[in-house]
Amino acid sequence: MMLERYVHIRDAIKRVDAVYELMPKPAAHRRIVALVDSLKTFNSVCKKLQEEATSMKSVRLLFDKITEMFPVT
Repeated sequence: MMLERYVHIRDAIKRVDAVYELMPKPAAHRRIVALVDSLKTFNSVCKKLQEEATSMKSVRLLFDKITEMFPVT
């Protein structure tokens, strides 16, 4: 994903004067890193749900855990 690539190469990008001004500010960078972590969690749940051997009990546990981690407000 593009955000993962950005996080991975951010330090190298900072050394390029032509794009330095276009980089997200530190606060935005922290939000991007947090978002990437959240997306990794959601992606792992999606992959688990697509497995053939996933039982309804496992689905329920996954949904309960994900709603606990990311409550709707």
